[in-house]
Amino acid sequence: MSDESTDAQIELVRHRLRAAGATEDELTVPSLQALYERSADLGARPGVAALRLDDAAARSGVDPQLARQVFEAAGLWRQHTPPDAPVCFESDLAWLGALAGAVEALGERPIVAMVRRARAAMSQLAHASSAAFRVATGGGVAEGGETPLEAVERNLSAAPLVALYVDVCEHLYRHELRTTIRHGSVAAGDHGELRFLAVGFVDVASSTALSASVSAEELAGLVAAFETAALTAAGHHGARVVKTIGDEVMLAALEPEAVCRAALDLVDWCSRHGTFADARGGIAAGDVLEQDGDCFGPVVNRAARFTAAAPDGE
Repeated sequence: MSDESTDAQIELVRHRLRAAGATEDELTVPSLQALYERSADLGARPGVAALRLDDAAARSGVDPQLARQVFEAAGLWRQHTPPDAPVCFESDLAWLGALAGAVEALGERPIVAMVRRARAAMSQLAHASSAAFRVATGGGVAEGGETPLEAVERNLSAAPLVALYVDVCEHLYRHELRTTIRHGSVAAGDHGELRFLAVGFVDVASSTALSASVSAEELAGLVAAFETAALTAAGHHGARVVKTIGDEVMLAALEPEAVCRAALDLVDWCSRHGTFADARGGIAAGDVLEQDGDCFGPVVNRAARFTAAAPDGE
C-alpha cells in the first residue's frame, strides 16, 4: 500500500471519527491502528465532553478529596494521573452527587468500599462483554478483507449495544438484590455480615493435564461449558455461584440442601461430559463472613479441605 493511499484512508477515518464526536486532539494520532483504537473508545464512552475531576466535584457539590477517593476506588484515577487530566463525563456528575448524599447517610468507608467492589464486578463484566463483541464481529483493522473505515464502523456500532447492556445490568441487579435482603445476620466491620451459610466447592479433576492437551479454542469452549453448567445447577436449586477460580467453582446458599444438590448436579455433569474427567466436591455449613460478595472464615476453609480430600466423582 502506498503512502498516499494510506494518508487518504487516515483522512477518511478521521472524518468519520470527527462526525462521531472525537475532538481534534484525539485525531492527531499518526496511524490507522491508533485511530481504530480511538473508535473503540468512542463506541464505549458515555459522551464526548470530558471534565477535570476537580471541576466535576465542584459542579456536583462533592468534596474534592472524596471525589478523588471515589475515583481511585473505581480505578478511574491512578497514581500518575495528571491533575488537569479530563477523566469525567457530564453523566458522571449525577452519580458523584448521589454518592455524596450516601456518604452523609452511611459514612465514607462503606461507600468507598462499595465503589471498589463495584469496580471489580464491572471490570469482569466489561472484559467478558468486550471479548464477546470482538469474537462475534471480527478482529482488528482490515481483517477478513474489510477496509479500515469498515473496521471503524464496526467499533462505533458498539454504542447501542453498550447502552442495552447497561440497561440489562441495571434490571438484573434489581432482581438479584431482592434475593440478598435477609434477616438473622450480624454486622461485621463496616460492610460485612456474619450469617449461617452453606458453602461448597466443585473442582474438576486432572484439569492441568487437560488444559495442556487441548488448543486455546477448545479450552475456551470447555471453560464456558463448565461455567454455564455451574450457573445452571446453582440456579435450579436456589444456590449462587460466589466465584469461579479456573477449574473450580464456589457455591453458597442459606440452605445446605441447595448447595448439596447443585454440587451433585455439577459433579454428575462433569462425569457425563465427553472431555472432562471426573470432578469432586466438598460442602460445609456454619457461620460465614460475607463481605464484598465473597465468603470467608473457617467454614469456607473446611469446605475447601473436604473438596481436596474427596475421591474423584464424589
